[in-house]
Amino acid sequence: MGNTEEEKEAHEKKDGFSFGTVLLSVLLVVLAIGFVFGFKYFLSGRIYSGLTIAEFAGKDPQGETREKSDLEKDSAFQYQYIMLQSLEGRKLSFSEKPGEKADPGVRAVEGQIFKVDYRGYADGQLYYLLDNGLYLMDDKAILPLKEYVALDGYLTITYISSSGVPLHKWADFDADNIVSAVYVGDKVDVSAKVLTLKDIPAFVTPDGYYITTDSRYLNDHTVVDNSSFTLENIWSDQDDPAEEKDAEDSTDD
Repeated sequence: MGNTEEEKEAHEKKDGFSFGTVLLSVLLVVLAIGFVFGFKYFLSGRIYSGLTIAEFAGKDPQGETREKSDLEKDSAFQYQYIMLQSLEGRKLSFSEKPGEKADPGVRAVEGQIFKVDYRGYADGQLYYLLDNGLYLMDDKAILPLKEYVALDGYLTITYISSSGVPLHKWADFDADNIVSAVYVGDKVDVSAKVLTLKDIPAFVTPDGYYITTDSRYLNDHTVVDNSSFTLENIWSDQDDPAEEKDAEDSTDD
């Protein structure tokens, strides 16, 4: 009888210990998951990687309208996008106002593309006001883009070579900036097409790498993304002014 009660008591203690162990394990897992997602959220606003295009014009990261009177506007600058070339070891950072100390935790990377609100001077120094409301001081690595068109689709590589078709850090195919290569039969997703001031056209991958547009090396299966603010897309949502003029002329006749 005594043994039975002792065994019962021992089983109860064992069950209680097992339940406590399971509960502790669940709590540790929940804490670990919370830490991982919390840390990712912390880093998401402080690290730039790959291709990044600002999506909200004239506002700071907190969504408050920013006064755009900090710069003496450079009216000669007519470009909407800029691309970063070789930084040669330099670190470009962003500031909330011209002349303020830049945030060292948020840096630009080679090959990154930014949408620009305008360019101007503050205390004799040239700055770019980006569409996300931050300021980027002028640097020789900054190259304005003649064209930027968002694309949907992919490329198929047709060029047969042991060295493949190179992927570059930025759109200069003569520079020493090859990061990897793709080979015949490979499918390469594309997010945009750019044209530099040097008249170099290039496709841009979602990872922020650049590849030739030369049809000798690939087949193009891309279409213009309708969300891209190109001249063609603007006219597609409106009446063609040339057609309107023809209509007016025929009415006058």
